[in-house]
Amino acid sequence: MMDISLCPQCSATLSVTDLICTSCETQLPFCIITGYHLIIDDWTQCPSCHFPALYSKLKEYLLTETHCPMCDQEISPHTIFLNAGLNEWTKQQQRFKKMKSKRKPLIEENLVSLNEPDKN
Repeated sequence: MMDISLCPQCSATLSVTDLICTSCETQLPFCIITGYHLIIDDWTQCPSCHFPALYSKLKEYLLTETHCPMCDQEISPHTIFLNAGLNEWTKQQQRFKKMKSKRKPLIEENLVSLNEPDKN
């Protein structure tokens, strides 16, 4: 049985191992502990390198380990917080969406001009 969760961008149902949403095509951040994509209600980050992690999995990891697997800095369990980094990711996605919507007409315009017969 495949483990599923929701896309943090559009809430589509996905396999936890999907790193690109098949519905909204968003590249999903992945957890430094599991490699699974992050989900809205279980989001945190390393306080040193800010690499994302599933909050529950990082808390569990810190029961036996003391250093971030990405930056090797010591992490104290009381320095990680639920939803740390989520706001920044959401804002980044909103900026990216705006940029993408501005580029789409330009791309379509260029495709039309490429398909027009050469007038020379």
